Amino acid sequence: MTRPIKFRAWNKDKKEMIYLQDTVSCWSQWGDEILPYCNGPHSMFDLMQFTSLLDKNKKEIYEGDIVKISHYHDLPYEIVEFENGGFIAGKGRPFKLIKQTHIEVMGNIYQNPSLLNKNN
Repeated sequence: MTRPIKFRAWNKDKKEMIYLQDTVSCWSQWGDEILPYCNGPHSMFDLMQFTSLLDKNKKEIYEGDIVKISHYHDLPYEIVEFENGGFIAGKGRPFKLIKQTHIEVMGNIYQNPSLLNKNN
């Protein structure tokens, strides 16, 4: 079974999310507008990969998403990240994103950063 390889990119200048089919789209979609790499300290884009998982509402889960885990009521909202070869949610108490029926995408770190304030 193959998993879909998809990306989205946050345009730092325009403050908008752009959904891509692959990293080649970074060049073909914007031409010379960006550096050879979409991701990096000098790029105007932050690139995030699709986890190939859907949340309990069938919404795609990407890196940078802020998720609520209903199975763990004591956990605050968590950020989806790629670490050590897999996708996790939460640096404090990381776990593999396996049972997506307990996960709900609430927003993302760029468009909904105020959700992270609810953790305090």
